[in-house]
Amino acid sequence: MLLLEIKELFSLKDYLLTEIKCLEYIENSIHDDILTMEQCQVYNYLMQSAVKNKDSENILTYINKINDRLREINQEKYRRECCELLKILAETHKAISEKISAINYALSAYESASIIGDNELISDCAEKAANIYNQISDYKNALVYYKIALDYAMKVGEPATIATIIGNMGTIYLAISDYSTALDYFAKALSKVQNTNDFQSQSLFLGNIGVVYVRLKDYAKAEYYYNQALQVAETQDLQPEVARHYGNIGNISAFQNQFEKAIEYYLRSLEISIQCDYHAGIRRMYGNLGSCYRSIGYYDETLQYFQKSLRLAENQSSSYGIAIQYGNLANIYSEKAWELYSIEIGLEYAKKSEAIFRELGTKKELMQVYELLSNIYTELKDWESHAQYQKYYYEIQKEIYTEETKQELQNTTIVLMEKQQEILTQKNNDLEKLIKEKDEFLKIASHDLKNPLHSIQLMAQYLLAYPDESLQEREEMYNDILKSSKKMFSIISEYLQVHRGEPVGLNMKIKNYNVIALLRQILQSFKIAAQEKNITLNLNGTFDCIYIRCDENKFVQIMDNLISNAIKFSSFDSEVIVKYAFNENKVRIEVRDNGPGLTDNDKEKLFVKYAKLSARPTNAESSTGLGLYIAKQLTEQMDGIIYCQSRYGYGSSFFIELPGYVEQY
Repeated sequence: MLLLEIKELFSLKDYLLTEIKCLEYIENSIHDDILTMEQCQVYNYLMQSAVKNKDSENILTYINKINDRLREINQEKYRRECCELLKILAETHKAISEKISAINYALSAYESASIIGDNELISDCAEKAANIYNQISDYKNALVYYKIALDYAMKVGEPATIATIIGNMGTIYLAISDYSTALDYFAKALSKVQNTNDFQSQSLFLGNIGVVYVRLKDYAKAEYYYNQALQVAETQDLQPEVARHYGNIGNISAFQNQFEKAIEYYLRSLEISIQCDYHAGIRRMYGNLGSCYRSIGYYDETLQYFQKSLRLAENQSSSYGIAIQYGNLANIYSEKAWELYSIEIGLEYAKKSEAIFRELGTKKELMQVYELLSNIYTELKDWESHAQYQKYYYEIQKEIYTEETKQELQNTTIVLMEKQQEILTQKNNDLEKLIKEKDEFLKIASHDLKNPLHSIQLMAQYLLAYPDESLQEREEMYNDILKSSKKMFSIISEYLQVHRGEPVGLNMKIKNYNVIALLRQILQSFKIAAQEKNITLNLNGTFDCIYIRCDENKFVQIMDNLISNAIKFSSFDSEVIVKYAFNENKVRIEVRDNGPGLTDNDKEKLFVKYAKLSARPTNAESSTGLGLYIAKQLTEQMDGIIYCQSRYGYGSSFFIELPGYVEQY
């Protein structure tokens, strides 16, 4: 019962009381000669709570407690439990930026897991070690342990874990500027989660692909992938991810010197970060805004944002964030155009940044600080210090981008070649399927386009041959030409919409609309088409003021497909009825025709691309077999459903249901 209470308190972020309850549990339940997985869970909650409470004294005390337990217990008897404690110690030392100790504990956990022989545990421990190596820019060792983690994860077969490891390997290639390989890894990671409900990972990997294209300065592709990532995050209400991607899109504008546009995106990201209490996002956006204002010469605003970011980093005990802002402040105080320019203050902040990055062991950031210090000493005409930091800069650059590391990474590419070949094979199969679909469409299109095109040709020839034909006759032919061209345009438009390489219905603008007004407007556009067959169009419903939540253009497109089909398949001198109703927060719209109805075989093929049904249009109208497919895609993307009720010989009713409400007076 006490463990359940501890879990509940931790989930409520009451970390102080969590600590108290954990200590109570340890005092009452833990004996020297026994170690259980439940006890390990309690130690984990204890350490996490102490880290959250930022109580360094308690953290050290609890680390000693766990080490005491490891010395007291029979490790051969309780090897799995001891492995869990080592993992806890590794995570704790990582959280408090003691990376060397963190690595040592992670490696000890890995050795213990290897003795146990549990594939999942070995993969987890190897990944923890790799993550720490990656964090301190030791890419060679990071890669070694990611490869081990991946090998064992493949044996377990959990796609999410495999995707995470491959994605982390992609970040290493990105860090050493091997962009083509980074893209391959991120694409592979994405493929592992593409058809799952792991939307957060989908959004993450799409965003990572965007980062690669930013590094390649292909900003158009970068923006495309960032927008894809943003769409996934917004659809699933992943607010921190939404904030992150708005910030990334802002970066693209900043890199292209479109600073006002960048500031708009950063402010949007900041707003969302504040709303969802995403502290890291708030801190980063303050820093990004400061950098933008610095670029356009607004140094007072720059200082304010850098100081805000620094205060947040200090409150969050983020050593990395503090070091970044010290570097930013060093840059602004080194800016001669600023009235508060002070190269001495700039030097002071740069040295503070250097000290923290040295302690953290993050080599890439340290390299940037060395370059900054070299420039500052040049300004101070301290040539000896300038030369020293130039030396530091080139030494660490060589260490990060060593050829040995690159070769190690290239060798790892071979390990995954077989898996990448599987992806290539799948892509080839998908391509073959797409080619077949296009061939099938071209057969349909060649038939459907031939008749209207031939009609236009004959009528144009007739008008040229008989220029003195009566005005009424000419006007009728002009109208026929217009109708034929519209048929051709409709066929081509549907083809392009399905095959332009992206899903139907992107970039929707969802708003509330009066459904009755929309339906009247749509029916009016079909007045002439209905008159040609002497078909009456009727609209009726149960409420006077119903609002529907949709994208107006997409809703019109759906109804165009349904109503044009109803007219197309209804007999002459008949009726098409459009009804609207409201029930349980849904607006239901019915389009009922007087056509031949659907057979059971027809019903199975409804809403499928290029489906050819048994019924034929009653006035030789064209039909591509795409209209209902597109209608289904658009309806579902607006959180709606579409379905049909039909009895062969008695016509058909097509229904769509979308969110909505009735306005109350």
